[in-house]
Amino acid sequence: MKIDVQIQIRDEKIIVDAPQKNHHQEYKNVLGMANGRVVSIGQSLDDLIKENPQNEDKFREEVKFEKLYTPSAEGLEKLHLFLSYQKHQLSAARSPFFSSKSINLILDLPKYENIDARARNQFEFSLTKFVVRTLTINNDLKGWQNWQRWTLEAGRFLSLLMWPFLWYWFVLSTAFLMEGLGVGRWLVYLAGLFVIYYLLLFMKTFILKFFLPHDLLRGELLSPSMGMGKYGKFLVEKLLD
Repeated sequence: MKIDVQIQIRDEKIIVDAPQKNHHQEYKNVLGMANGRVVSIGQSLDDLIKENPQNEDKFREEVKFEKLYTPSAEGLEKLHLFLSYQKHQLSAARSPFFSSKSINLILDLPKYENIDARARNQFEFSLTKFVVRTLTINNDLKGWQNWQRWTLEAGRFLSLLMWPFLWYWFVLSTAFLMEGLGVGRWLVYLAGLFVIYYLLLFMKTFILKFFLPHDLLRGELLSPSMGMGKYGKFLVEKLLD
């Protein structure tokens, strides 16, 4: 079952609607921070005090409030946090529809187009990869389509599968040439491991760039979670320029 979840930011409020589930809730466009940690989402100081009056002094001294969504890269990071919070809240309420890959998420974000393009691409990619089936922002369809996600996942799986096999083939093929190198041969084998990794990265990027949008592919391959290092990033940038 496909479910539409609509989130609008209006007049300092974040409004969440899921008509098919009769779900409606409003939050303040506020994030509470204390010592670098998030302590409240969508709640003002008065809301926190009302819930825990015994901690009023602590709240007033330690909690600093800032806007949750602003038209900036940092604002998108905070909004992503809010969406994860919504997923947790709805699942805890035994309404796990938000975590379903059948979700059609519809966002209405003021001045979204003014945000840095790379930040927007990464935000759209992350949501359509991990959270929702489709993403619409300000009436425009964004992010990855299902076939694009599957293509990317297949490319990653195949490269990870081929990497050890190709390295093992390299070791067997060159073993007789390395007999006289002693311990030094393991340095050659280690170097071969990295060469094969970057060769597969080159092949994967070169092939996928003909099927996937370059901005979204760049957002995936250059994500910090990939841990490619500066040489891998340089290679990706050159291939996608």
